[in-house]
Amino acid sequence: MVATAFNHMLDALLSAERQARTDSLTGLLNHRAFHERLSHHMTRVQTDGLPLWLLMININDSTLFNDAYGHQVEDSMLSTVATIVQNECRATDVVARYGGDEFVVLMCDANLDHARSLSARIDRAAGQVPIQQLVSEVQRNRGTQFDPDLSDLFVAKLVAAPDLVDARETPAATVAAS
Repeated sequence: MVATAFNHMLDALLSAERQARTDSLTGLLNHRAFHERLSHHMTRVQTDGLPLWLLMININDSTLFNDAYGHQVEDSMLSTVATIVQNECRATDVVARYGGDEFVVLMCDANLDHARSLSARIDRAAGQVPIQQLVSEVQRNRGTQFDPDLSDLFVAKLVAAPDLVDARETPAATVAAS
């Protein structure tokens, strides 16, 4: 009986810890968990001299998009971008939602060609998702209908060109202050 109660408490504690490190909308690591991982990787960089690349991804005009089409469509877009980024990354990469419409990828032990290739793959994958599809999915789920002309708008047009930074040459305080 005591062992069962202890196991329930341990499960609850582990669940709370996971929730404290995970963004509830996207399922990615959150800002806090990203900084913990960044600190760990910066220590490895200083100790082992491994390359470390930081890819920042920002969605352009998300506020205007939100105002025009609503929170649910914006949430759908954020989840879609998160899935695209996660699917294009290696299992060893750290992928997080950095802020409202910002995502970050930390690539340890990767060369510049890999980092550039990842950025291009994310851009290409985002270019395959029409915004109209996201709007239609939300409308189906809500049972509503509005018909904006989104035929030529793809997620890639909303995703700003990712910034690629050699994290070894950027003080951690600079990233932490962002």
